[in-house]
Amino acid sequence: MIKRLTALAALLFATQASAEGFLVKCVSGCPEQAVQAPKLKADGEVQVKDTLWFGLSLGLQLAARDNATKEWEAGISLAFQYGFFWRPAWWGVTKSFASINLGVAAGTTINTGSPFVITVPVTVTLLDILAVGYGPRFKLATNSGMTDTVSGVLFFGLATSFGGP
Repeated sequence: MIKRLTALAALLFATQASAEGFLVKCVSGCPEQAVQAPKLKADGEVQVKDTLWFGLSLGLQLAARDNATKEWEAGISLAFQYGFFWRPAWWGVTKSFASINLGVAAGTTINTGSPFVITVPVTVTLLDILAVGYGPRFKLATNSGMTDTVSGVLFFGLATSFGGP
């Protein structure tokens, strides 16, 4: 399971990185740290600016801490979110450096016996792959003897942006 999640994380990261956006090291005459490959305007002037946009993000919630039971839960929930994405001028590795999103996620938990959960999280994503969020989770009872529950959850997972500049 861990190998599959690691492979998924690597695949998501690789699809967001582009060849021209990677940080490149200077051969000579440059600062010691890496610099982003510059974009040129029509008149030859270097164009570097921060970018902020509103767009779609898809994510996977992988682990959550239920505030009602104080227990950690494992599971998989697919999240569709909209929010604001930011890429500073010095960042070129992934499409966005940070984002804040609001959306909905639906899936299942493995270790609690609840086959279907819906979460409405506010999510912060860093490096266009690592996601942390908080929001209400609705556990829907599908078996007799179970009851529907609502509680706040803190979750961790993966996310990536779509669209944008």
